[in-house]
Amino acid sequence: MASHWIRTIRPEGDRCLIVELGDQIDETIGRRARQLAQAIEAARWPEVIEVIAAFGTVAIFVTPIAPPFGEALTDRIHALTQTMPEVANLPGRKVTLPVCYDARFGLDLEKVAVNAGLSVPGLIAAHQASVCQVFTLGFSPGLPYLGVFDERFDIPRLKNPRLKVSAGSVGIANRQAVVYPRTLPGGWNLIGATPIRLFDPTAVEPSFLKPGDEVTFKAISIEEFEALQSEAQST
Repeated sequence: MASHWIRTIRPEGDRCLIVELGDQIDETIGRRARQLAQAIEAARWPEVIEVIAAFGTVAIFVTPIAPPFGEALTDRIHALTQTMPEVANLPGRKVTLPVCYDARFGLDLEKVAVNAGLSVPGLIAAHQASVCQVFTLGFSPGLPYLGVFDERFDIPRLKNPRLKVSAGSVGIANRQAVVYPRTLPGGWNLIGATPIRLFDPTAVEPSFLKPGDEVTFKAISIEEFEALQSEAQST
């Protein structure tokens, strides 16, 4: 049975329940969070407005509920987990993200390589050999949190975040990665950039990446980057 997945369910204000599944970044916990979120959405409970899965939690936004807040919904969530399989079959898309590791984008590439005990070419090869899972989107629309890399990518964020990080920048920290969908402040260690547009509010599917996607990285030259960027901007 799957009821042991849930550590606790707690109210967050009077219109949200937080289901806690774990307190660490773990692929199995992340997969369970997406599985539970999908099951709740499929149940179509009338008071549920939106369901969002994150690293180890599921946020359930609801219409106002009379006190005691969320008690009946909590019981239904526990009952739902009793019918869920222990190992979910959640096939994600396989996405290859082109990345240019040129020095103009990889401002922290050498530092990350030294931290990993690798040469710069060795770090780039290790980054491309990694298969990452998109855990969630957050901080800014379309910004993916990816992981989990091996211990060589365990480097802290910058002590002094940059005020402006260009769109497409690929950042590494704490065995995770993010890709900036637009120019934003940020404290991640920058190792390269992708020309792919990560977020388009006018598109049917605004976010290029989605939770559950499996992402690999492919090195491209600066010329290929500029050509793909030009192509993306013209569409």
